[in-house]
Amino acid sequence: SLTVAMNVPDRANPSNIFIRLQDIAESVDTKRREGIQELIAETSLELLRNERSITSTHIESKRYPDADKAQRDFNGRSIESRSKFDRETVNRFGGENRGSGPVSPERNEFDSKATVDIIVTLNLAIDGDSTYIPIVKSRADLIDALRRIATDAKVGDCLFSAEVLFSPASANEYLSRKDVYGLYPKLLAI
Repeated sequence: SLTVAMNVPDRANPSNIFIRLQDIAESVDTKRREGIQELIAETSLELLRNERSITSTHIESKRYPDADKAQRDFNGRSIESRSKFDRETVNRFGGENRGSGPVSPERNEFDSKATVDIIVTLNLAIDGDSTYIPIVKSRADLIDALRRIATDAKVGDCLFSAEVLFSPASANEYLSRKDVYGLYPKLLAI
């Protein structure tokens, strides 16, 4: 599991990471393994392209003696990660969007040109030792971890399970710095 907090200027800019993550989530074919591999690789690549905006990170990486234990841990991490959000705007699984859709503009308005904090989490169950990253202490460690994930996610059948979570996902939602560190107290500044 890799989580990053980012400080993103001008949320309304069509080339920012908000738009890119939404485009990736909507364009991949989650019915196929290759689509999930592309989701992880492209999200990792997008984080690498925007690494200067990353303010903090946390990684948890474990090795397991068998695939069943790894899958159970992945499922637990998934539930833990997803339960931090009130709702899921986009939830693509098996080619279907099971999310609740965007928040109505009246519910939470703010200046879309303002700099905002976002959280991106990659939860993975992947076979092999090359993506085992015990800790990220620096920006160089984070870049290395993202490169490994982007590369290894596309190798054969080694990616067992994967998901990408990002918040806020809707242009009408806002995540304060207090929210970020309250929900993710293990984040380390880099």
